Amino acid sequence: MQMNFRGSETTWILCQQELADRDLRPDVILIQDPPFSVCVGKNVFRGYRVLRPASHGPCHALILLRDCLRFRTARPFGRRVVGLELLGSEGPVLALSAYIWHTTGDGLEDLDRAIRWAKSRSPRVIVGMDGNGHSPWWGPATTTSNPVGELIENLIMELDLEIVNHPECPPTFVSDMGHSTWIDLTLGTRSGALSVLDWTVDTGFLTGSDHRAIFFRTSSRPLRSEVFRCKAWDLVDWDAFSVTVSQACLHEGILPSLESRSERLPTAAAIEHQVDRITTILQEAIDRHVPEKRICWASKPWWSPELSSARGHLRHL
Repeated sequence: MQMNFRGSETTWILCQQELADRDLRPDVILIQDPPFSVCVGKNVFRGYRVLRPASHGPCHALILLRDCLRFRTARPFGRRVVGLELLGSEGPVLALSAYIWHTTGDGLEDLDRAIRWAKSRSPRVIVGMDGNGHSPWWGPATTTSNPVGELIENLIMELDLEIVNHPECPPTFVSDMGHSTWIDLTLGTRSGALSVLDWTVDTGFLTGSDHRAIFFRTSSRPLRSEVFRCKAWDLVDWDAFSVTVSQACLHEGILPSLESRSERLPTAAAIEHQVDRITTILQEAIDRHVPEKRICWASKPWWSPELSSARGHLRHL
């Protein structure tokens, strides 16, 4: 799947809902102009990880990838291009997402470098992009090429790429005023383009964006791994956890005050009852205070917040 979100948090939420309503879980989502919250690692679709350019702050392209897929990250290419190497049973597929500026073509030089790098890794390369360029190559035959469109045409010829867009496809962009254009492209190397199946512009996928969602499959099967969820005990606020347990025990009368203690020994049934109540209190405290984390083939259990802080400090040197 590929789509421009126009930087809208609302579009992001509606897309999530639309996918859920259709029971769709694309393996890879190539995103242009994402909301800021996603750029900083928040509000990511459940079950997905986000790959973003290495630069800090807002970015113009992202890739969402299902947790269960095996991959390698790509080298950085700037804020407007991001890529990954998706491991498959028949070899890797390189996927790139790019957002090109509509007046200057900013981002095309980074995309050129990214595609050249990707072609050195695998013959199968697929690019999902908001090119912001007009051309009869990917639009109607009556379309007049604009300057950005001509730059993209040159890129396609120079890098020997194929255009995956169908000649008779609906417009990929429809403005609020009803103006229609064909500015979103799917490109590929020869092998990459031949692997694309069922490419379509979904006019019924309603998210509030003026860019329409593009869906396609590939004949290559990515390698998958099991993903497990476990408790992140290293992230627990133990002071808050202790307060919750103590208050619940006092409320249940499990920790009576000194004045109310009795010299009588409790019966076995009373002890069992107290154990059940304490177990329930602890479980509720765990559910409230212990976050979950995902464990998969790419997890690094040795990584720590201290290492994250040290890496951030090193990047600013």
